[in-house]
Amino acid sequence: MPNVKTAISLDADLLKRVNDAAANLQVSRNRLLVQVVEGFIQGVESQRFLKNLNVAYDAPLSKEEEKVEHHIREKRRSLWQESTW
Repeated sequence: MPNVKTAISLDADLLKRVNDAAANLQVSRNRLLVQVVEGFIQGVESQRFLKNLNVAYDAPLSKEEEKVEHHIREKRRSLWQESTW
């Protein structure tokens, strides 16, 4: 995807910290900001994905899922009873 230029306003102290970090990492200020924004967005997307997973797994089981779960429990129980220790 092509790069698009943008302008942002930063507090002078924050800009100094960005410049110092970029210098310490030996990357351009632009590259540092791109990496920071990409990391932040990835974190936001991961949080959203986790929230969706939690919603999906918190949902009550359907009747068919309950039947499958019951069958699995019964099978495990019978296998456990058949096994010798």
